[in-house]
Amino acid sequence: MVKWMGVGLQLEEVYLTDEVILLRTRFLILTDEISPEEAISIYENLGNGISYEKKLTFHGIKYLHRIDSYFDPYGYLSLKHRLKLEIAREHYKLKIPQKSAFLLYSN
Repeated sequence: MVKWMGVGLQLEEVYLTDEVILLRTRFLILTDEISPEEAISIYENLGNGISYEKKLTFHGIKYLHRIDSYFDPYGYLSLKHRLKLEIAREHYKLKIPQKSAFLLYSN
Protein backbone atom coordinates (compact mmCIF):
# COMPACT_ATOMS: atom_id res chain seq x y z
CA MET A 1 0.00 0.00 0.00
CA VAL A 2 1.25 3.44 -0.93
CA LYS A 3 1.70 5.93 1.90
CA TRP A 4 0.60 9.28 0.46
CA MET A 5 1.90 11.29 3.45
CA GLY A 6 -0.18 14.40 2.93
CA VAL A 7 -0.11 14.36 -0.85
CA GLY A 8 -3.33 15.88 -2.09
CA LEU A 9 -4.84 17.27 -5.24
CA GLN A 10 -4.57 21.03 -4.96
CA LEU A 11 -5.45 21.67 -8.60
CA GLU A 12 -9.12 21.84 -7.76
CA GLU A 13 -8.49 24.95 -5.68
CA VAL A 14 -7.59 26.76 -8.91
CA TYR A 15 -9.31 24.73 -11.64
CA LEU A 16 -12.36 22.51 -11.50
CA THR A 17 -12.36 20.90 -14.92
CA ASP A 18 -13.47 17.46 -16.04
CA GLU A 19 -9.84 16.38 -16.08
CA VAL A 20 -9.28 17.55 -12.49
CA ILE A 21 -12.41 15.68 -11.36
CA LEU A 22 -11.03 12.54 -13.02
CA LEU A 23 -7.66 12.96 -11.30
CA ARG A 24 -9.26 13.75 -7.94
CA THR A 25 -11.48 10.67 -8.16
CA ARG A 26 -8.51 8.47 -9.01
CA PHE A 27 -6.61 9.99 -6.06
CA LEU A 28 -9.54 9.30 -3.72
CA ILE A 29 -9.62 5.67 -4.89
CA LEU A 30 -5.87 5.27 -4.35
CA THR A 31 -6.16 6.68 -0.84
CA ASP A 32 -9.21 4.51 0.00
CA GLU A 33 -11.36 7.58 0.63
CA ILE A 34 -14.16 6.42 -1.68
CA SER A 35 -15.44 3.01 -2.72
CA PRO A 36 -15.30 1.56 -6.24
CA GLU A 37 -19.07 2.06 -6.50
CA GLU A 38 -18.73 5.75 -5.66
CA ALA A 39 -15.93 6.13 -8.20
CA ILE A 40 -18.00 4.42 -10.90
CA SER A 41 -20.85 6.83 -10.23
CA ILE A 42 -18.56 9.86 -10.47
CA TYR A 43 -16.89 8.59 -13.64
CA GLU A 44 -20.23 7.77 -15.29
CA ASN A 45 -21.73 11.17 -14.45
CA LEU A 46 -18.64 12.90 -15.77
CA GLY A 47 -18.61 10.83 -18.95
CA ASN A 48 -22.23 11.59 -19.81
CA GLY A 49 -21.45 15.15 -20.88
CA ILE A 50 -18.14 14.54 -22.66
CA SER A 51 -17.47 13.76 -26.32
CA TYR A 52 -14.79 11.35 -27.53
CA GLU A 53 -12.90 14.27 -29.07
CA LYS A 54 -12.08 15.92 -25.72
CA LYS A 55 -8.42 15.28 -24.91
CA LEU A 56 -6.51 15.46 -21.65
CA THR A 57 -4.48 18.64 -21.28
CA PHE A 58 -1.52 16.72 -19.83
CA HIS A 59 -0.71 13.66 -21.88
CA GLY A 60 2.53 12.68 -20.18
CA ILE A 61 4.73 12.72 -23.26
CA LYS A 62 8.11 14.32 -22.72
CA TYR A 63 9.72 13.85 -26.13
CA LEU A 64 7.28 13.91 -29.05
CA HIS A 65 9.73 12.14 -31.38
CA ARG A 66 10.26 9.13 -29.11
CA ILE A 67 7.80 6.29 -28.78
CA ASP A 68 9.06 5.45 -25.28
CA SER A 69 8.65 8.89 -23.70
CA TYR A 70 5.38 8.25 -21.85
CA PHE A 71 4.97 9.09 -18.19
CA ASP A 72 1.39 7.87 -18.52
CA PRO A 73 0.81 4.83 -20.76
CA TYR A 74 -2.75 6.07 -21.36
CA GLY A 75 -1.57 9.54 -22.36
CA TYR A 76 -3.09 9.59 -25.83
CA LEU A 77 -6.53 8.43 -24.77
CA SER A 78 -9.37 10.91 -24.97
CA LEU A 79 -10.92 11.91 -21.66
CA LYS A 80 -13.99 9.77 -22.39
CA HIS A 81 -11.85 6.71 -23.18
CA ARG A 82 -9.85 7.28 -19.98
CA LEU A 83 -13.10 7.44 -18.00
CA LYS A 84 -14.20 4.13 -19.55
CA LEU A 85 -10.86 2.61 -18.61
CA GLU A 86 -11.23 3.79 -15.00
CA ILE A 87 -14.83 2.48 -14.83
CA ALA A 88 -13.62 -0.87 -16.16
CA ARG A 89 -10.83 -0.92 -13.56
CA GLU A 90 -13.39 -0.39 -10.76
CA HIS A 91 -15.73 -3.07 -12.15
CA TYR A 92 -12.79 -5.47 -12.20
CA LYS A 93 -12.11 -4.70 -8.52
CA LEU A 94 -15.75 -5.52 -7.82
CA LYS A 95 -15.23 -8.87 -9.60
CA ILE A 96 -17.44 -7.96 -12.57
CA PRO A 97 -14.87 -8.46 -15.36
CA GLN A 98 -17.47 -9.06 -18.06
CA LYS A 99 -18.70 -5.49 -17.56
CA SER A 100 -15.10 -4.28 -17.80
CA ALA A 101 -14.60 -5.99 -21.14
CA PHE A 102 -17.88 -4.65 -22.49
CA LEU A 103 -16.93 -1.08 -21.53
CA LEU A 104 -13.48 -1.26 -23.06
CA TYR A 105 -14.63 -2.68 -26.37
CA SER A 106 -17.85 -0.69 -26.85
CA ASN A 107 -18.06 2.76 -28.32
